[in-house]
Amino acid sequence: MSAEDAHAAKLAYNLFLDRIINYVSSYVVKILGTPSQHSNTPPSLDGIVFSGGIGEKSVELRRDVTSYFKWLGAEIDDERNVSAGKGGDDQQSVFLISKDASKFGIFVCLTVSSCHGDFTAAPPYNANAKITRSYRTKKPNAPLWQRNLKTGYRLV
Repeated sequence: MSAEDAHAAKLAYNLFLDRIINYVSSYVVKILGTPSQHSNTPPSLDGIVFSGGIGEKSVELRRDVTSYFKWLGAEIDDERNVSAGKGGDDQQSVFLISKDASKFGIFVCLTVSSCHGDFTAAPPYNANAKITRSYRTKKPNAPLWQRNLKTGYRLV
């Protein structure tokens, strides 16, 4: 690869990373900036999940995205990140890649199998946690982005 091609590839990667960070950051702000209507506890972020081709296969992308969330207490475990989804149990489809000291979980969900199964998360997360599909739509006529915040995969 020529130096010009390498520069173009690096620029394309940086633009792609910037778009991911902008997309994820907007949801983080919505989640953490919206007071809970159901309890007095402050809003919190349960985790970030990487999936799909590049999300489950690119160790570098997961590391780079996570580095932008260090200010929230995100800590990625390099060994877990590298080994996520490689070998081991064929039944496991969700892998914890954050350090135990991380303020929230960082996960890789393989899309070749279902993400609807049980998984065990390291402390301080609930060891009996499950990923489930939540369909709480209290505002069916609300704008699409508000409805999407009420649906999705959740740790329970």
